[in-house]
Amino acid sequence: MNKVVQKRTASVVVALTGLWVAFSPLMLDMSNTAMWNAIIAGGLLALMGAAQLFLRSGIPSVIGMLVAVWFALAAFVFDQSTAAMWSLGAAAVVGFVASVWDEVAALDVSHQKVSHSL
Repeated sequence: MNKVVQKRTASVVVALTGLWVAFSPLMLDMSNTAMWNAIIAGGLLALMGAAQLFLRSGIPSVIGMLVAVWFALAAFVFDQSTAAMWSLGAAAVVGFVASVWDEVAALDVSHQKVSHSL
């Protein structure tokens, strides 16, 4: 797979994972606090995935990794159903792995562009 396509694919996976979390309160039972956490943190992850589509910087990917770690913690912190806890835990794993993949792919694309310009 082309490195640019790989970077974009990873960015889309991160963004979709964020949307999955942001819209999960519509389908899963959770407290008001857990709902707002899912909407805000999921929206942030979706925004970081979308930003990484257009930026060569790795900052959105690093923020995405931190948000994914927060998902893992939040799965146990907030009052929510077992299904919501598992959904957030799965989103933590997918979001973290996709953010790392996005970061590595972004670095590869940056190095590829630098080597072509020399």
